[in-house]
Amino acid sequence: MIVTIIVAAASMIGMYPYIEKNAAAYEAGRKKSGEYEVNQAREFSVEFMNSSYAIWQEYIQDQAGYIMTPAQVFYPQVADSLMKENVQDTNIQQDTNTVEAEDGSYSEEDTAQMETAVDVSEYLRDFQYSINERGEIWKSHYRQLRPKMSYRMLDENGKELMSNKGSDFDPLKGTITVQMKFDNLGRLLVERVQADTSVYQEQIANTIGDSLGNYYFYDPMAAVYQDYYSGVAIPNFSFSGPKNVTYEFTVNQSAVIPDNQSYSQWSRILPYYHDHTILYTALAIMGLVTLLALFFPCFRSFQIGQEKIFRAPLELVLLIASVCISIFFSTLPAQIVGMTLTGAFREELIRADFLPGAANFLVWLINFGAWAIGFGLLYWGITCMRSVFVIGPVRYFKERTLTGRILRWLWKHWIKFVKCMTTIDWSSTSTKQIGKLVLVNGILLIIINCFWFFGIPAILIYSAVLFFWLRKYYNDMQKKYGILLESISQIADGDLNIRIEEDLGVFEPIKEELSVIQDGFKNAVNKEMVSQHMKTELITNVSHDLKTPLTAIITYVNLLQQEDVTEEEKKNYIEVLEQKSMRLKALIEDLFDISKATSRNMPLNLVDVDLVNLIKQVRLELSDRIETSGIDFRWKLPEEKVILTLDSQKTYRIFENLLVNITKYALPGTRAYVELTEDEWVTVTLRNISATEITVTPQELMERFVRGDESRNTEGSGLGMAIAKSFVEVQGGEMDVEIEADLFRVTVRWRNQNFRR
Repeated sequence: MIVTIIVAAASMIGMYPYIEKNAAAYEAGRKKSGEYEVNQAREFSVEFMNSSYAIWQEYIQDQAGYIMTPAQVFYPQVADSLMKENVQDTNIQQDTNTVEAEDGSYSEEDTAQMETAVDVSEYLRDFQYSINERGEIWKSHYRQLRPKMSYRMLDENGKELMSNKGSDFDPLKGTITVQMKFDNLGRLLVERVQADTSVYQEQIANTIGDSLGNYYFYDPMAAVYQDYYSGVAIPNFSFSGPKNVTYEFTVNQSAVIPDNQSYSQWSRILPYYHDHTILYTALAIMGLVTLLALFFPCFRSFQIGQEKIFRAPLELVLLIASVCISIFFSTLPAQIVGMTLTGAFREELIRADFLPGAANFLVWLINFGAWAIGFGLLYWGITCMRSVFVIGPVRYFKERTLTGRILRWLWKHWIKFVKCMTTIDWSSTSTKQIGKLVLVNGILLIIINCFWFFGIPAILIYSAVLFFWLRKYYNDMQKKYGILLESISQIADGDLNIRIEEDLGVFEPIKEELSVIQDGFKNAVNKEMVSQHMKTELITNVSHDLKTPLTAIITYVNLLQQEDVTEEEKKNYIEVLEQKSMRLKALIEDLFDISKATSRNMPLNLVDVDLVNLIKQVRLELSDRIETSGIDFRWKLPEEKVILTLDSQKTYRIFENLLVNITKYALPGTRAYVELTEDEWVTVTLRNISATEITVTPQELMERFVRGDESRNTEGSGLGMAIAKSFVEVQGGEMDVEIEADLFRVTVRWRNQNFRR
């Protein structure tokens, strides 16, 4: 992008010699055809009219014997009308003061007269000022032209009224003579135009004659007069210019047609503007820049067009484009190039005390910067607009235009508003009340507005009533809000039994939610108390269960240390030590297992397990214990395999613990049932009759160190059910315990992954 802009700007500057050559050729051709001289003569024609008005004012002043303003000379009716208006204003003011003194007010007619009088007087003064300002412009032009002009003003009989023949006028370089007459109505008649110029005499004479012919009946203040007095009842003024006089003007050729040495700076620049070479050259380079701006982004390796600068809104691009187009088709490019090539830039910088070398460098830097900015903005604008074809018109409108963004924002909030309106519960009491209040308020305001002036006291009364009503409603809400805050404060202090009996109105839903929070706090406190109680029992039970085998071990170790112990007794003591050590080992292992399961930190080795076969293995391993328990086990297992993805060792431990519990706590001589069913869930149910009365709840029975035998005379750690439940849950299953009198039922189930409806 930067390289393209630099090359484009350098190329434009490189075409300056070609532009200068064409401008010189255009200027030479224009001078040869006489176009320049004719145009200068046409523009100079108005100076004859300005001079005639200025000379006429001098003549009228000489006749009057005192200095007169242009308004007094050309529009004497304005001064007379202004004087009459001042007298009329005074009379109206006196009349209205009399009326005001009688009843304290003005009538509508008096007010209208005063306003009209003020308007007319103001407009007359403004118009008078405009006439005087225009007259000063005529005299200024006349003073500048007088050294290069001689004139005579003659009356209708040919008598000379005014002239400047005694001036420094020099007619040697060629002259232009104009004779024009103003009749008794002030109409202009061109009697003679003679051009004794060095070239183009006939064209110049005809041009001046035609131009002056346009002033046949001319009022120079007509446009101003219409602007000031449009819609105002005023007198009809007319221009009082020269009448019954003839003017003879003789002007030097140099005053009408400047020679080469007297060209203005603008005249030296005009060829660069009218030749259009700058325009065509710049358009050609702009076309190449446009093609490159469209072509370069096609190569992804260049990574052009993705920058944030090329995502400007369309409106900004069009605004900058319109400004650039206006500047491009104005005279500014021609001025920059013309002042550079004619040396005007350099001369001005040298006058500003720049060194010649620095002035040259700065001139070309300004030119390069100006063209670089122009081509850079073009490249930027084309690249921004190119996105229309890349992302599509619809997406471009949504994302790259301010109009699209505003419309999307409005649509988004309109949807929210519609959704809000459609989700309002118009059937609720509060919504109905608010709707009724808004409707009543709107009706009251409409009625009050119908009273016009008398509606003001009605609004004041309505506002006072509304204020007292809102204050009463606010005080009531504040009181109810205070009750609510007081209740919350008491709950925060620990009083969970407080109840709010008052009707809290709009805060009633909060009161209900607060009651729910109170119940939740109570449940949390109860659970915490149960948890603390269980922790205490846990410590007690762990201490008891660890102390019992440990005490036995210490006792038998002391017995072994006695000297009079026989070999037979030593053998018996060692067997007891082994039993107690194994029990202590089993208790510690159970503690580790329940700890891992509870913390969900237990690794699982998941494999496909045939649950039917696994239960049969457990039955086989515990066959001796089952036979000695005196309990009749009834097994109801399916013949086919039931495959689940489980940890085989932990699943084995689950059913081992449950079956051991039956052999420990079931009533001897009764039957125990083990059943496996399969549907959406794979369910294993174990039922038996308890040997003792169960006084704990199913939930407590599955806690750690809890036994159905509260005397704790049976061996075991009290962790079997807790371990079984934890192992079931860690494998994604569920375990429930049900107690009905002495009937004890355990249900273990997992979701059947192979189930098909």
